[in-house]
Amino acid sequence: DLNTWSHATYLLMSAGSLLELPHNSRTSAQSSQINKLLDEIPALFGQKRMMGDPPSVEVWIARKLEAYKFKLERWKKLGWLGLFWNITGRAPAHSLQSQIDRLSAFSPPPRFGPSASASTPSNSPAKSTHNDLETPDEIQTRELLLGVMYRSLKSYPISRQFLQSVIDHEKIVEEDKWIVPFAMLELATLECQEADLEAGSVEGEGAKKVWKERGKKVDKLLEAMFAHGEYDLKSRLESRAGMLRDQVAERRLKLGI
Repeated sequence: DLNTWSHATYLLMSAGSLLELPHNSRTSAQSSQINKLLDEIPALFGQKRMMGDPPSVEVWIARKLEAYKFKLERWKKLGWLGLFWNITGRAPAHSLQSQIDRLSAFSPPPRFGPSASASTPSNSPAKSTHNDLETPDEIQTRELLLGVMYRSLKSYPISRQFLQSVIDHEKIVEEDKWIVPFAMLELATLECQEADLEAGSVEGEGAKKVWKERGKKVDKLLEAMFAHGEYDLKSRLESRAGMLRDQVAERRLKLGI
């Protein structure tokens, strides 16, 4: 009632949080609440507009709800929206590790990290009805989330592997075209975090050299991200990318680059 932004987004995040509860531990009241929230969402689409258009998140939600309409047993995937907005550095380490363990338990196993399979790359484009994650888009979304969460835990090498892999496998993405541009921004953010870490251990010209090299990589990633065509959540992503560019520019000015 107090927030004037997209109520549909908040309801889906609430439903997604409840859907993360295991079926055998979910109460009847919680199940009823999930159904109530999901039933209310469609009627809220289009009520909030930004410069005449519905929020980009609502457009994405509408598409995902339609895609999952005939896959009711797989509603847990929609919980990823709630995770995606809450896996920044604000989350405690134990919570991040819990979500990493949960996502890594889905088959096929992730390509990197402790749960990685040495035999079958997880982002193979082949579809399988025997896996929890059935499509390349679902697998790539899981890889993106793991990359961001490992970065939040400061496990930078593993984070880089996941994020770079998502970018390298862009051609296998079928519908969720936002996945790769998001991976580019998250990898650019990782470059900045590693630059700060490296520059903190050196002084003067050493720090300047670190940021010169890392800054070029950030510029290249952001240029590639902005060069993408239309995709869901584009305005949100470009807003974040603009802020990152400003931060890099401030760092360069401070170091005299």
